[in-house]
Amino acid sequence: LCIAVPCHVFKLWAFIGIMFQVPLVLITTYLQKKFQSSMVGNMIFWFIFCIFGQPMCVLLYYHDLMNRKGSRID
Repeated sequence: LCIAVPCHVFKLWAFIGIMFQVPLVLITTYLQKKFQSSMVGNMIFWFIFCIFGQPMCVLLYYHDLMNRKGSRID
């Protein structure tokens, strides 16, 4: 909402990102059991949260906004 409302773009990028967390929980649990370390879950969280998750969502909203503005005929 913090991005979609100011950009006036209603897309499901944030919802899709939230839904990808469901399989991520299963993968994290599997890797924690395999490597016997809780650091694996922490590393996965920070990678997804800081590098892939929120920045990618912001870039997708920005991309949609620029495509919408570029397609207007004034």
